[in-house]
Amino acid sequence: MLKGLDAVILNYNDSIRVSLASKKLLDLDLFENIVVVDNNSKPEQYKILKNTLDKACILLQSKNNNGYASGINNGLRYLEDKGCRVVLTLNPDMEITRKGIIDCYSFLLKHSDIAACSTQMKAKGKTVSNYYDLPSLKTSMLNWIYSTINPCFSKKQYDGYFTAGYIRESAAFYNYGHFKEIGFYDETFFLYEEGPSSAQAFKRLGYKEAIVTDGEYSVHNHIGKTMNRYLFSLFRESRFHYLKKYCGCNKFQIFLVNLVLANIFMPRRKNR
Repeated sequence: MLKGLDAVILNYNDSIRVSLASKKLLDLDLFENIVVVDNNSKPEQYKILKNTLDKACILLQSKNNNGYASGINNGLRYLEDKGCRVVLTLNPDMEITRKGIIDCYSFLLKHSDIAACSTQMKAKGKTVSNYYDLPSLKTSMLNWIYSTINPCFSKKQYDGYFTAGYIRESAAFYNYGHFKEIGFYDETFFLYEEGPSSAQAFKRLGYKEAIVTDGEYSVHNHIGKTMNRYLFSLFRESRFHYLKKYCGCNKFQIFLVNLVLANIFMPRRKNR
């Protein structure tokens, strides 16, 4: 077991996969606390989670589903008085090897200027990007698919790692002290943009994010929802909010982005 290493996994109507993912982490015997947060799932899903989750894990239940950031933050706040030094935020479709976990834990303790890190990632046996340049007005105008929206052209290579704008929050290790310093994830986002918004907050304090290249690969076994009109509308609104809050874009610039992203047939969420 590694001192001060904890994990937070969010569940929203995905109880079986969450239970399996938490059990895999538990079996590695590396984590002091594995916190599973149920984000106000359906009653039957919460019942399944309670019945299948290993008793060694900590189960928290959110009273309301206020989004991904809020749910994860509930778990992060639970760890405030637990002596946490490094915390892993993990989606249930991600797997990280024992060596990869140890490498990222050791890396963060050694590099105080790095706030978040991860291993490189594979999906279906192929290396895929889990690191990106920070979104900007320009990239938002040129791209519209979330998974390819900010390819990384500006990574800086060092011995055993490279830095990038931001890494995927679906399998990210954070220096807990640095994470707490920025107030954890920005809860004004319901879904999408948690990674780049936290990276922007880290950047303002002089911290960077990195990929550990001598660690083993994490594996992405994605079996989730494909992008639909509702999810796209969530992404669009999150991107607009990100551009206003973190890039200082004005209403006219947001309007220009909307000309690219908007589809009048897509449903829109009410303003936060």
